[in-house]
Amino acid sequence: MGASINVRLFSAGDAAQVRNLFIRVTRLLVPPHMTEVFEGYIARSLREEVDRIVDYYGDKGGAFWVAIDAALTLYRNSGYELVREELSVAESNATVGAGLRRFYFEKTL
Repeated sequence: MGASINVRLFSAGDAAQVRNLFIRVTRLLVPPHMTEVFEGYIARSLREEVDRIVDYYGDKGGAFWVAIDAALTLYRNSGYELVREELSVAESNATVGAGLRRFYFEKTL
């Protein structure tokens, strides 16, 4: 059995990171010919959901949860092996800024 993933209730201090993650991941998934459509989707989703997470989920009797340091655990639980990690020294299209730790995994298919 793999390692467990820690989750906790969303707090106001998570708002900026959740917002940034939603934008970054959504933009990574957009087909090039649909950029304009997805920018509209992002703006609407931020306004109606992401920027008001507590109210959005609370109005439905639910809650929003955040995972704590879950990415590495998800990879390991999926059979990937960490082969290298490094600290980025410069910002690129794939990173938000310098000083981020990069992890490199392998998986035998």
